[in-house]
Amino acid sequence: MKIFTQFKYTVLVVGLLAAVSSCRTYDNSEDVTPVNPGSGSGTDDGANNQNQVVITFPRTSVDINTTDSVVAVLSNGSKTVRKRATKGGTFYTVSLNGVSTGNWNTNIKVYTSNLRMYRFETNLNTAVSSTFVGPTGRLVDNWKTNLFLRNADYGISFAVAALPTDAYYELFLPPTLVGYTHVYFDRYVYKVINGTENVVNYGALNFKAADYRGFQSNTTAFAPFATAMKDQPWDTADVSLQLYNEGSNANYRIIFQQTIKNEQ
Repeated sequence: MKIFTQFKYTVLVVGLLAAVSSCRTYDNSEDVTPVNPGSGSGTDDGANNQNQVVITFPRTSVDINTTDSVVAVLSNGSKTVRKRATKGGTFYTVSLNGVSTGNWNTNIKVYTSNLRMYRFETNLNTAVSSTFVGPTGRLVDNWKTNLFLRNADYGISFAVAALPTDAYYELFLPPTLVGYTHVYFDRYVYKVINGTENVVNYGALNFKAADYRGFQSNTTAFAPFATAMKDQPWDTADVSLQLYNEGSNANYRIIFQQTIKNEQ
């Protein structure tokens, strides 16, 4: 893991806020403003849609008792609907009431208490009910593994893809970030060559907190990073999230740092 003072001397290999702000949706953060329900491309308004999405958690999946919540974000053109799932026994249920019948691009996210979030992306036909098996917890799975943080002290939630080949991240910042003016996070990938650990890829974002309020998710800022890792062998990957100030009161605090080992 590279320390904070090094990043200012390193050329960032991914876009800054201007490239980030164009891709927004809403997530599981309790403080986030809900999106407005839409009618999609269907002919009805979804008021009588009794269909549902069920996510089951058999023994081959992560333990449902480690899950905090499940959220489904459905998008159809300019319309987006955010649905929080209801837990029941060994499954979660997402009601499609209020969602018009049709095909919706859907991102289902399972948040857990062990610093993980799992994403499942599908084209959902809301004219029928659907059932999906929950994540296994493995890096390579139908559900994409993400490292996850919710920091109550600063009101921040943060998730970033565990696999270097996945460009996804999401970040929620409160209206005012107490004590700090800037946010920085990085992704490092390492490979042991001849007994020495070498950096084989690096990407970072650095921006003013005042320019980045609320929730944003993004799959483009780290796209060059992820593309470069497509056929690149690796052993471990690091992620860190840091808050800092510039000028005469320059200081920083690392609030999140994790290492992932390649399972393959």
